[in-house]
Amino acid sequence: MSLEIQLSSWLDYIVGSLDIRSFPDEFRSIREYALALVICYSLKDKDLIGSPDVLDVIRTDKSSWENLSLVDLTFWNSNLDELIKKDIIGSWYQHSLDSDYRKSSASNYTVGSHRFLSKLNVSYDEIEIVCDPFCGSARLITSIIPLCDKIETVVINDISTAAVLISYLRIIYLYSDIEVIASIGNAFDKLEMKVDVIIMNPPFTRTMHISDEVKASTAKYTSIKGQGHGGLHIFALFLADSLLNDNGMIISVIPASTIASTYSKPVQQLILSKYDDIEFLQDHDKIAFSQDSDFNELILVMTKASPDSDIMFRYFSGDSMNINRDQLKNDWNWMRYFRNFSLLRMRGYIMDNFGVRSGYSINLDIKRGVELYGPDFFFFPNKIYTSLEFEADRVKLIGDDTVYLPSYLLKPIFRKPGIYQRYISPEINEYTLSVPETYTDKLLSDYIDKHKDQAGSAINKFGDNWVSHIHNQIIKKNPRGYLFVVDKTDIRSVSSFIHFKSDQYLCTKNFYVISGDFDSIKLLAAWMNSTWFLVLYLSSRREINKSYGRMQIIDYLNENLFPDFLFMNDTMNILAHFDTYRSTAQPAIIDQLLSDNRMKLDKLFAEYFDIDYDVIDLNKLVLDILNEFN
Repeated sequence: MSLEIQLSSWLDYIVGSLDIRSFPDEFRSIREYALALVICYSLKDKDLIGSPDVLDVIRTDKSSWENLSLVDLTFWNSNLDELIKKDIIGSWYQHSLDSDYRKSSASNYTVGSHRFLSKLNVSYDEIEIVCDPFCGSARLITSIIPLCDKIETVVINDISTAAVLISYLRIIYLYSDIEVIASIGNAFDKLEMKVDVIIMNPPFTRTMHISDEVKASTAKYTSIKGQGHGGLHIFALFLADSLLNDNGMIISVIPASTIASTYSKPVQQLILSKYDDIEFLQDHDKIAFSQDSDFNELILVMTKASPDSDIMFRYFSGDSMNINRDQLKNDWNWMRYFRNFSLLRMRGYIMDNFGVRSGYSINLDIKRGVELYGPDFFFFPNKIYTSLEFEADRVKLIGDDTVYLPSYLLKPIFRKPGIYQRYISPEINEYTLSVPETYTDKLLSDYIDKHKDQAGSAINKFGDNWVSHIHNQIIKKNPRGYLFVVDKTDIRSVSSFIHFKSDQYLCTKNFYVISGDFDSIKLLAAWMNSTWFLVLYLSSRREINKSYGRMQIIDYLNENLFPDFLFMNDTMNILAHFDTYRSTAQPAIIDQLLSDNRMKLDKLFAEYFDIDYDVIDLNKLVLDILNEFN
């Protein structure tokens, strides 16, 4: 039985069972009110279809749906136009979901779809069939329908019963002359018919949250190398491709990571091999197009046709860059083409003239630090013991009381980036407790007995081996070295996110440590504190917001960031100035770019690589960076 027939008979049953004298005057028909009523109640029961017992609840316990405290505007204060056109019901439903269900289903419905659809350079003239495989409350479908003069059929699906009911109600209310084909369940099993347009905001559901049922239904796409590592939004693009007619169009909200991650290659290959008129669009003003989302999102628009034209990366404000397909085939991070265009040009110049190579090609030894569990037990100072004094063979921990630990168990460690953000070479006065699995020391036993309750997260995670979990990570990872890179950073607030020490230290997972021989690592640290490196970093990182971003280990390995220091000689003047530069506190990076120390370091590298100052103006480069972030 089709959903339309099923709903029709089901609603007739409900209408016949209710006292119609209680209907508010604002609703234009008993049928509309009944469906709105059922949807409203379904805020508390996602598995409503096939459950006639709900009728008794509706009749006898009106407070269960009438007094929803999800939003200030209650159901009774809204007429049907408001409920439907403003999607008040959809918002109610979305915010009623418990956090675990909402996370697993990625129920963050689209906002502002009318605005961004009006910005697209596409023709809707020949569209007859439109589909949204993950319809939510139909915000995308109901926004595109009025743009399509020939539209006849809308196909909707969602894994949530209530979401499909809401979508169905909105479409038949707003566009009564359009055929609606609706289904409830796993889109990868439910949808087969060919359509002219797929418009969607697929769920950004990570692999670990995808159900076994859905994983099984997406198995046909895992033959594409690397595909199994992506989230559900990756599979959704391949589903859309399978449903699309020739010359059909995909309009999709996607996380920016879709084109800038380790699992991006299959999607990039699909786009480059089967689609034309491709645009990626980003909004300067809003990071996300999904309600309550903090992910950086894009709009992808493309037509299923023989590949021909360049690919456009465009801001809604109008700034754009066309990139040749051949260039994109060899580039794994397409998000860089939304960067400041002058920085991208400078990136190309640096790559050509400094001979930079990827981390892979120079055998970069980079690893992440130790995971923190039970920090108030394993790290010092902490909220219990605020200072330490080292004695001959023990450490005095000073707080409200005083305890002692064997000094050989405490290892100096880079702990939190905020502690060191003003210095390239900070003092390290933080320590971690590294306990071997076999220990007999009485001081340690006393400390464990006294403060075991501070290690709850470690005990829950590691059970009987909780005391040694940091020690075991240190042995296994050996996150120790001279050069430390902060995972996430804001160049408007930190003086350096590249730290160098003349002695080897450990680090926590807030840092990456780059290991190697001392002389090479020191030269690498100097390079990574130069403006030349900053240009490469800014054009390669994963942007979280305007000045805040990150690079992961895979980025440092894939991106061309490093001159080949194995063959660099006569660098004593660079290293000597780096010692001067790193010896004092510095202002934020954005404020030190024109400082004498920074400019001298940049010029020494330029001279070493024989850069022609008639070609490149270092001051202009700095001003371009300042303009990007101020």
